[in-house]
Amino acid sequence: MTAFPLAHACVRKNVPDGPKIQESFLESLPENWAVVSISADLSSDVLLLSRLTRSGSPVVVRLPMARVTDREGESDGLTYSKVMDEFQSILSANDRTAGVAASSAAASYSKADWWAERTRLDEQLEVLLEQIESSWLGGFRGFFTVDPHTSQNEVFEEFREKIGKLIARTVSAKVKVKAPTLDVDLCRMILQLGPDPNPTDIEDLLYYMMDAYQFAGCPVGYDELNIDSMEGSLSDAVRDYHLRAPEGSDQAPEHIVLILDKYVNGIPWESLPCLRHRSVSRLPALAFLETRLLQLQQQQAATADPSSLFYVLNPEKDLVNTESQFKGFLSRSLSRDGWEGIVGAAPTEVQIEKELASKDIYMYFGHGGGEQYVRSHKIRKLEKCAVSLLMGCSSGRLKPAGEYDPSGIALSYMIAGCPALVANLWDVTDRDIDRFSAELFRVWGLGGGAGVGDQRARGRGGSNRGNGGSSSGGGNGGLGSTLCEAVAASRDRCRMKYLVGAAPVVYGVPVRLAARAAAVAS
Repeated sequence: MTAFPLAHACVRKNVPDGPKIQESFLESLPENWAVVSISADLSSDVLLLSRLTRSGSPVVVRLPMARVTDREGESDGLTYSKVMDEFQSILSANDRTAGVAASSAAASYSKADWWAERTRLDEQLEVLLEQIESSWLGGFRGFFTVDPHTSQNEVFEEFREKIGKLIARTVSAKVKVKAPTLDVDLCRMILQLGPDPNPTDIEDLLYYMMDAYQFAGCPVGYDELNIDSMEGSLSDAVRDYHLRAPEGSDQAPEHIVLILDKYVNGIPWESLPCLRHRSVSRLPALAFLETRLLQLQQQQAATADPSSLFYVLNPEKDLVNTESQFKGFLSRSLSRDGWEGIVGAAPTEVQIEKELASKDIYMYFGHGGGEQYVRSHKIRKLEKCAVSLLMGCSSGRLKPAGEYDPSGIALSYMIAGCPALVANLWDVTDRDIDRFSAELFRVWGLGGGAGVGDQRARGRGGSNRGNGGSSSGGGNGGLGSTLCEAVAASRDRCRMKYLVGAAPVVYGVPVRLAARAAAVAS
């Protein structure tokens, strides 16, 4: 047990002695990974977070979603229903506007109006994600970080003692209490806010610690708290730590695996400000991660042979501009790297099954997730499944099923053992998603990282992935990134950085191209 529970709050449990499976699971986690589970209790508007790392004990935190406004006696907090209502409103408007090509908009819905509404929706989604982070996570953003402050050095212990005394001094006005030994993980989360923390986040953590005392039976006079003074003292302590702390040794880039329940899996957590430019993937359940950890076999990331690739481009012959954008790139790679694929023709179900089972990489540029060409149960039965990129509309969406778990083509790929799947959570316009795809190929190093074309020279219009449109792409020089890093680096290439850029997510684990992985290892 922890010396000082995080409270109201937080439950910490040691790994049970019985199930050796849990012990071996934690040991199989790479040192630079954190597994964060997110679920929602709708009956009380509470967010439940849990975190697993290789070196730390499992931690569970209970965070009321509207706690900030509740403290201030207001009733307009960011509840689950408010977030989901606004999110669904944005997606409904996105679906409507994505179905109208800017180049062919009716006179009553001019091109300027189309762009204005798309831009407004993009900004609205960005603001909503910022609000989710500030209101739901608040001072607990550090929960999503693989902590670099692993050594409890002298400076860390001084910080820990200083904060304990600050809290005890405040509470002792009501009752004599001994300065607690603060929980190590709580201190680390505070330090993850950086050398210049947001006062609101510091206040969130202070109230959390006050609640810990209240929960433990020590009365806290909230009305008498000088929260501004406490916030200043804690902020000074954080800054002092960062000035004095010894520099950490170089570490492998961190990775976050999100395990999302059915109530929150539709939210693009990967595009929250604290996660947007970091390596993040998601999985429907912890069991899927366990099977992929076996595939890693002590490597930092799974690998895929870039010469073992099959693609399906514009199978319904109506994504003319997408075909024009990528056909030359794919043809060059076909002759140089031995890629195989189909352009402007529908594949057979047997063919897709064969290629998914025999190739290392599968790319699909068409409508949806390709369910019209291969049935879900056929994918689920595969003994092996390639790393897959499904760039169609809503290819990564898991559809609600009431009391049952959600379903979708992405889940079938996970059941089949697909190491990593790139797919879209909602409908996207093809010009923008093609910009994303071209940058993804470049950053990941696919096709030698030579790039697809000059995105900037292309037009700026857009259309729904299922209704035609145009595309663009560009860049040069592969960076040898993992697929998760490449996805994070490619979001801002989209003109609609959130309305389209936040849609692609990675199901699975980080995958590096085999040649690049060998170079990194050497």
